[in-house]
Amino acid sequence: ELGRGGMGIVYRARQLCDQQMVAIKVIRKDRLQHEEAVRRFRREAQAAVRLCHPNIVQVFDSDHAGDTHYLVMEYVRGLTLERYVEQRGPLPIPLACDYLRQAALGLQHAHEQALVHRDIKPSNLMLTLVRTSDLDSGAKPQAAGDEQAVVKILDLGLALLVGDDQQRLTLFDNRAMGTAMYMSPEQGKT
Repeated sequence: ELGRGGMGIVYRARQLCDQQMVAIKVIRKDRLQHEEAVRRFRREAQAAVRLCHPNIVQVFDSDHAGDTHYLVMEYVRGLTLERYVEQRGPLPIPLACDYLRQAALGLQHAHEQALVHRDIKPSNLMLTLVRTSDLDSGAKPQAAGDEQAVVKILDLGLALLVGDDQQRLTLFDNRAMGTAMYMSPEQGKT
């Protein structure tokens, strides 16, 4: 198990076909009794599959086996920005600006695909090291050796597909969804 959230549990797994490590997000069993929760989980998969960007965790597949609904995603070795700051303290300003820039590039890509994340916060930003040879040209190393720190956006569970009025709701079981400290005012009203 890698982590738990309001809707699901994320596990590390190995694909049988190529032995590649992946992350699998499974909807929590207690959410299955709520049809809206299952719809939201499926919408997350629909939203995520639209996106292919180095600053967004890639979703490879989604499906269900019986009552087990799941997403198969890129496994990202690293830690969330929230955990990083808890362990090491505030980021130096140039580094914080670079991480914000990377997150903004991922969000821009999402916007270009008519998607609004609606749950951006430090715990939904994963920090990982990537070999600069695996990045686009022009990358500057920021970490030891030939590795660069890369921010990847996680968790599209509250994503809005622009133009789909049915997906505007951010309430579940008469409770606002999202994290109050990071939620936009209009999200708490709908």
